[in-house]
Amino acid sequence: MGYCFQFQTLMCGPLIFYKDYLVFIAGEQYRSYSKANGDVSKGQVNGIDHKTAVCTEPNPNMSALKKVAESMVYALMLLFCLPRFPVKRLLDDDFVDNTSFLSKMFYLSMATMFVRTKYYHAWSLADGICNMSGIGFTGYDEKGVAKWDGSTNVNAIRFETGESLHKCLQHWNRCTGLWLRRVAYDRAPFQKTLSTYCLSAIWHGFYPGYYITFLTGAVYTEACRKCRRAFRPYFQTTKRLAFIYDVITFLVTKVSMAYCTFPFVLLQFWPAIRIYRSLFFYVHIGTIVFFFIPSFVPLHESVKSKQRDSSANGSMASNGKSKALKSS
Repeated sequence: MGYCFQFQTLMCGPLIFYKDYLVFIAGEQYRSYSKANGDVSKGQVNGIDHKTAVCTEPNPNMSALKKVAESMVYALMLLFCLPRFPVKRLLDDDFVDNTSFLSKMFYLSMATMFVRTKYYHAWSLADGICNMSGIGFTGYDEKGVAKWDGSTNVNAIRFETGESLHKCLQHWNRCTGLWLRRVAYDRAPFQKTLSTYCLSAIWHGFYPGYYITFLTGAVYTEACRKCRRAFRPYFQTTKRLAFIYDVITFLVTKVSMAYCTFPFVLLQFWPAIRIYRSLFFYVHIGTIVFFFIPSFVPLHESVKSKQRDSSANGSMASNGKSKALKSS
């Protein structure tokens, strides 16, 4: 009961795993770490059992104040920027019928970005509250500075500047993402990505917009993975090409994310389909096309060499096992 209704995370998260909650309740969250030598395994701190060792409780004030200040910045953006790009305008006939393609995409990008500030505000504030109560401590860095990122649920800057959907999602609702990986992705017997996105849609509720966003995101994610495997090695030969690749993927990610996520905010089915129709379903069509194009792209030589090395290592391991079985 205490775990379900803990005041730090009751209203908006972040998700704290039960094991971490028990460690926090027992007051053991600091004993498994040493300021001198970082994270210590097997419960030893400088050769002393962590249950009997005297440890110094790190001060969370600066970390908490920083996160509260960030949450206030996001709150101001929510109050003053979001009204300039109201989501309700997506329902207007004038916007759908008389706005140009580029203007629509710009508006979708701005509206969805400023809608996300409410999540940035809530999660940053909750993270600071967790830190002040002692939740979120993850040891010390190499300089001996305490790390308080165990309850950090979002990194807004890295999310907004991610070069791929995968990198963006690594910094969005991180605690729930870890839960989804352990519960759905790692356990799904097939179609792991689609299964995880479907579970996430059901977890959010039954508005049609959720399912449009997550199903579109699932197919888009798989297409991006295939394109990354096929095209990225060709751009890693020089720093200039690598930079060009990062710029292209960043722009594609920003545009595609606005396209995929606005139904999540709009919630309604037919208004979302109407906007998609006015945008010619270009991301859906592009996703289907690029889902199959990588099959016709020859593998880069670096990928071929890695495959040869992995197959050689696998054959050596299997030969070693067979010889061991014969000798036994």
